[in-house]
Amino acid sequence: MIKVFIAVKEANIEKVKEVLNSDFKVIGAVDNGQKAKSQIEKLGQNDRPDIIIADAVMSHIDAAGLAQIFGDSIPVCAVGGGVNDRFLSTIFKLGVCWYQQFPVEAECFQGNIKRLLTPSDPLKKAAISFHSKSKEVDLPEVISNILQDLGCPAHIKGYPYLRETLIRGVINPMDLDSITKIIYPEVGKKFMTTPSRTERAMRHAIEVMWSRGNREKIEEIFGYTIDANKGKPTNSEFVALISDNIRQKYRGYSFITK
Repeated sequence: MIKVFIAVKEANIEKVKEVLNSDFKVIGAVDNGQKAKSQIEKLGQNDRPDIIIADAVMSHIDAAGLAQIFGDSIPVCAVGGGVNDRFLSTIFKLGVCWYQQFPVEAECFQGNIKRLLTPSDPLKKAAISFHSKSKEVDLPEVISNILQDLGCPAHIKGYPYLRETLIRGVINPMDLDSITKIIYPEVGKKFMTTPSRTERAMRHAIEVMWSRGNREKIEEIFGYTIDANKGKPTNSEFVALISDNIRQKYRGYSFITK
């Protein structure tokens, strides 16, 4: 019997259970990845699940996050609605072994899970081959995607300044302690402007995101780390949080910056 741990939004838990037959035993079902991590880590080695089924998009820790934590020992299958190729490429690079769009036929879903747990199966071999070639990440592309998801218009002056600063923050996090003395002058020099104009343009871009951006995505990334009474984060807070988020998410990967 295949042991399954489910970590999906509360409304989807029963939907996942309904497509699993008697060949599968659900040993846990929670509504977010943080709970899944906590409960699985408490299990003995022999009691752990054979596979984790998790929402591709979920607050706190999603399928990709669980794959980063357990991927070497427990495969993670992501589930969700229709997504684009860019999104699939990203979660596969992060260790998710399969993506299943819902609704799905029960037999198809069960069959795919069994194949993923069979080392000799071509589907399993394809997943292993893909992940072995996916240890590099295009950092500018990752950052561009995040800024666009947050609602930062690509045409405003502060967009390229923010992207360049975030690249530097990910690669050299120590420089963030001297953002005024090091980063603003270097970014300004690259774009042929002054440090003060660089700082103002970045601040304006953050203001635009904070006032007109994707509120759900902003809360997902920043949560309660920013004081609501103070409003938007400072340039330093914004860059530090996004940079740290990227480093944690892509731990173990090498960054391509050109």
